[in-house]
Amino acid sequence: LLNGRWLLGELSDARLLNTPLDPDSPSVKALLAPEAILLVEGEEDELLAHPSLDFFLVGLLMFEAFVGRPLFKHYRDAVRQVEDDEIVIGTGRCKEQVAKYVLENTLCKHPQDRFTAKDLLIMLPQIGDP
Repeated sequence: LLNGRWLLGELSDARLLNTPLDPDSPSVKALLAPEAILLVEGEEDELLAHPSLDFFLVGLLMFEAFVGRPLFKHYRDAVRQVEDDEIVIGTGRCKEQVAKYVLENTLCKHPQDRFTAKDLLIMLPQIGDP
C-alpha cells in the first residue's frame, strides 16, 4: 500500500532471491508484511528478498477481496499488530471456509509459517463463492 493505493507493479526495487532490501526505499516502506515493518521500524537489521514476503502481500489482497475491507486500517495499525504476539485476522464476513483457511495460512506473522507457492496453487482452485 503506497499513498492509499495498492502497489502491484513497482519493480524499481526488484531484488534477486536472498538479496537485502533497502529499509529507506519508498517501496519497502510501503510493504505491510511483518518482516518489512520490523526492518523499517529499526527492529531488524536486514531483510532478504524471499517469496514468503510476496505471499503475505498476496494474502493482504485476498483478505480485502474476501472480507471486503483491508486487514490493516493504516500503517500504524499494522505496526501495532506486528508488535503484538499475533496478527488478528477477522474473517467473520467471509463465509467460505477454504478462503478463511487460505487467509489464516497466508497472513502468518512468521514467514516460515506461511503457505508456499505450491500450497497456494493447491488451495486457491478449491475456493468457492466467498
